[in-house]
Amino acid sequence: MITTIIVELYKYIAQEERETIKIRQQQGIEIAKRQGKYKGKIREYGPHSPNRQKRYIYKEACRLLNRKKDGDKTLTKRQIARMLGIAPVTLYRIEKYQAEDLANVPPSER
Repeated sequence: MITTIIVELYKYIAQEERETIKIRQQQGIEIAKRQGKYKGKIREYGPHSPNRQKRYIYKEACRLLNRKKDGDKTLTKRQIARMLGIAPVTLYRIEKYQAEDLANVPPSER
């Protein structure tokens, strides 16, 4: 009986400690981001990708997605992915990146 209570107490203390560590870690990451020290992973496909070919694929995907968005019914997303030689999931990710990039650009610069 007493050992069960002690074990439960230790479990509770360990769980609280872990939650405290997670909160402190998140606060540290936020501070580092504000200071420009924590940038996260560089996107494989993006306008600033170190790989020239993947940068080109990103730009072509954006161009074709914009064409589709403007009303071109002849292209599907799967066809666009096939044309560029990438997986459909990658195209969806590029579309998400494009939306994020547009959200960060002021309307006057679009």
